[in-house]
Amino acid sequence: MRYLRWLGVFLFSLLFFLNIWQGYRYAALKEELRRLELEQQRMVEENKKLITAVEALRHPQRIERLGEESLGLGPVGDRLVIEVEGGGE
Repeated sequence: MRYLRWLGVFLFSLLFFLNIWQGYRYAALKEELRRLELEQQRMVEENKKLITAVEALRHPQRIERLGEESLGLGPVGDRLVIEVEGGGE
């Protein structure tokens, strides 16, 4: 009978501490989930900004203006085609 009493006390204590540990683990996972959701939200916002920046950089008028101002390029007029005769053999 004494053995069953000690076994009962041991099992009760074990279940009590497992319940406490499970509660601690739940709180830690909940906090990690909150942190990851905030990080995901931040990354989504950053991604939206980067997509907007890429679209602005790809705009044809911007590319044309940079070509004219920075590289001294101009609009393409009539194309000149030069045919070279003779082989390199």
